[in-house]
Amino acid sequence: MFLHKMGDRSFYAATLYIASHLFGLIAGLNMLPGNFIQSNQLLNQKPISGLYLLGMIVVASGTMLLLLHWNRKLLIKLWFNSALVLTVYIFFASFMSLMTALGPAIAVFIVRVMSPGYGIRNLADIFSYAGAGALFGTMLGVVPALIFLVFLGIYDIVSVFLTGHMVDLAVKTVENDSFMGIMLPETEEESERAGSIEETGKSSDRDTVVGMVGGGDVIGPMVLSVSLLKILPLASAVMTSIGSMLGLYFLMERKGNEGFLPAIPFVAAGGILGLAVSLLFV
Repeated sequence: MFLHKMGDRSFYAATLYIASHLFGLIAGLNMLPGNFIQSNQLLNQKPISGLYLLGMIVVASGTMLLLLHWNRKLLIKLWFNSALVLTVYIFFASFMSLMTALGPAIAVFIVRVMSPGYGIRNLADIFSYAGAGALFGTMLGVVPALIFLVFLGIYDIVSVFLTGHMVDLAVKTVENDSFMGIMLPETEEESERAGSIEETGKSSDRDTVVGMVGGGDVIGPMVLSVSLLKILPLASAVMTSIGSMLGLYFLMERKGNEGFLPAIPFVAAGGILGLAVSLLFV
C-alpha cells in the first residue's frame, strides 16, 4: 500500500487512531454495567492505581528488551501473539458471549498473520487497541487515568530522548515482526526514489515501513476516554478522543519528518484539551 504524501500519511494514521478509539468506547460502554469480567477492580479508584499501570508497562518494555537482546525470537513471537489474541478477544467478548467471541478473535488473528502487507494488519490491530484500552479504562477511575497519562508522557520523553530504549525497542520489534502499532508505509514517490525492488532489496510482499505510531500512543489516551464514561456523557469521551487524534495529526504534520519523537505528550495534551472543551459544551 502506498500513501502519496505526508498529509495523506497523517490522515491515514489519524483515521485508524480515531477508529480504534471509537471501537474502544463501544467496548467500554458494554463493559461498564458489570456483565463482563468485572473483577477488574484489580486497579481501583485510588490515584496510585495509574502509577501501577505505568509500572506494568515499564516492566513489560524492559522484559521485551531483554528478550530481544538474548535473541529469544520464538518467545517474543509467543508473547506478542498471545497479547494480540487476548486483547482482540476482550473486545469481542464485551458484546458477545465468552465462547462466541473466540470465533471472530481467532479469525482476526489469522487474517492479520496471513496478510503480506501492513494495510490489513493495521485494520486488524484496531480491535486489539480497543480491547486493551477498554479493559484498562474500565479498571481505572478518571483521576488515576489522568495520572497514568501524564506520567506515561513523561516516560515517553525520557525513553526517547534520554535513554533511547523505546526507539531501540521499536526498531528491533519491527525487524522481528512483533511491533504493535500503526505502520506507515513509504509513499509512492519515496519508493521510486529508492529504485527498483531488485536494487533496494525490498521484499515484494511487504511494504517498506518509514513511520510508526506505537500501540501505547493509541491505547494510553483511550484509557482516559473510556474512564470518562463512568461520570460523563459519551460526547465528552468522544471529544477527548478527537482531541488526542488531532494531537497526533498535528505532530505528524509539523514534525513527521524529524525521526523518532515521543507522541504521548502531544496526544495526551490534545485529549486533555478535548476534555476541557467538552466540559464547556456538553
